[in-house]
Amino acid sequence: MRKIIFIFLSLLFCLLIHGQKKIVFDYDKSGNREKRTVINLTKSAKAVQEIITEQVEEREIKVYPNPTQGQIKVEISNNADINTCTITINSLGSGRLITRKKATFPTTEIDLSNQPNGFYIMVINIDGKIVSWKIIKQ
Repeated sequence: MRKIIFIFLSLLFCLLIHGQKKIVFDYDKSGNREKRTVINLTKSAKAVQEIITEQVEEREIKVYPNPTQGQIKVEISNNADINTCTITINSLGSGRLITRKKATFPTTEIDLSNQPNGFYIMVINIDGKIVSWKIIKQ
C-alpha cells in the first residue's frame, strides 16, 4: 500500500512541476507567418529579468531588463549603415504615446521611472523595418 501511495504522490508531484508553454505567432498583412514566440507560463510570483534578443536582417537588437523598475536599455549591433532609428513607447491599455526617442548607438537608455506600473509596447523603427516588444514595468 505504501508503494502505491508513493507512486501516486510522485506522479502528482511531476504534474505540478511540469512547465506549460504558450506559442504565439505573428503574421504579415498577407497572412504569412513571420515570427513564432514561445512564452513560458510559470506560477512563480517573482518575475525573471532577462535580455530579449531579436535578429532584424543582419542586426541584433537586445532589450533589457524586462521586467524593469524604470530603466530600459536597447542595444543595436551592426549600426554603421543605419540612417534613421526611432524608439517609441506606448501604453498598452490606452495606446497613449509615452516617449519617442532617436536611438543613440550602441546603447540607448529609456527612462520609465516616472510612469505607472503596467504594460507598455516598445516599437523600434530601423530604416522602415519595425519590430515591437511588450515591456513590463514593476
